[in-house]
Amino acid sequence: MTSAFPEKTMRSRTELFLTLSMLAAACEKPQEHRAVAAATFDSASVQPSANPASNSFTPQQIARAAFPSVVLLMMNDKSGQPHALGSGFFVGPGLVATNYHMIEGAGGGTAKLIGQEGKYRLSGVAATDAGHDLALLGVEGVTGAALTLQGDALEVGQPVFAIGNPRGLEGTFSSGIVSSVRGLQGDTVVQITAPISPGSSGGPVIDEHGRVVGVATASYTAGQNLNFAVPVKYLTQLLSAKTEPRPFGTNSARSEPTSFLRRVGGSKSTGGVVGSAFAWDRVIQYDMVYDALHGGFTLTLRNQLQEDVRNISAVVVFYDNANQPVEVSLVGVDFIPAGLARRITGKVNASVQRLTTRDDARRPYTKTEIRVLGFELGQQ
Repeated sequence: MTSAFPEKTMRSRTELFLTLSMLAAACEKPQEHRAVAAATFDSASVQPSANPASNSFTPQQIARAAFPSVVLLMMNDKSGQPHALGSGFFVGPGLVATNYHMIEGAGGGTAKLIGQEGKYRLSGVAATDAGHDLALLGVEGVTGAALTLQGDALEVGQPVFAIGNPRGLEGTFSSGIVSSVRGLQGDTVVQITAPISPGSSGGPVIDEHGRVVGVATASYTAGQNLNFAVPVKYLTQLLSAKTEPRPFGTNSARSEPTSFLRRVGGSKSTGGVVGSAFAWDRVIQYDMVYDALHGGFTLTLRNQLQEDVRNISAVVVFYDNANQPVEVSLVGVDFIPAGLARRITGKVNASVQRLTTRDDARRPYTKTEIRVLGFELGQQ
């Protein structure tokens, strides 16, 4: 699950290098301590009442008030090389929430306030919940206003807004609705239509009252508007377990529960429908600029049953050379007759192809899984 799904999940190391090269050097001296004005949603036209949930605000008001609390995170590996780029937001004094997959394998990093020049050193990890893809990071030298977390149940159809830094584009604001609240192996995930792209991971998802309802984490990228956020209830639980920030890498990722992308579900064979034969539509050559024409692929879904199947859905999970999931693409087909197979198409960002596949190759050299999520028996 655009995996804001970004950024190990939904990101390409190639694009991270290109983006980070345009930013100030990561070794810049820490900025002088500063305080950011508290986020507020009152304006000349709207004044909050005693019950914040009774006030709805315009997208402009929400963006204006929330932006000072959102940061661009630039993570480095243990050698100081660019590792991941994503988003986060203040949940307390000098404390930023983000995705756990942002810090897997990281040796340190910096936070940059949206629209401002300074970068601030991340002092360490205050708490992690890999199972829900959440982490709390300490930030030195800056105190941002904590966004309000809401504890009410979400309703399908309610408006939401996502703020992040997709592919390093600072302060990207998008709107949508809650399209579903889904169960995922005993937990809950919020499905939204507000777009999430690589670099948006870890950013806040905000309701029409200006309160955080989730943390952007992943998206499926096969022509569907399927984006996912971790419900804020898990972040609230994590806040109660925070400690003083400890150095990055203190806790090995191996000791943590499996991350969100690893729990996307499905299997290589679900009741007799099997995915195989993944191949890219176009090869990438060393002297070729990869563009939107790349990233297209085909695969085969084979019905091994003696009955017809319909409404078949599957995901392709792409891994990097460290065997970490970096992207998830949803694919599907309406109908496969008994005993037959269908060749179907899908697409990811061209950067995923570059990250996982050698020049002139039709298939990735890194691990690629095709997981069948489900289907129905019967004719069309």
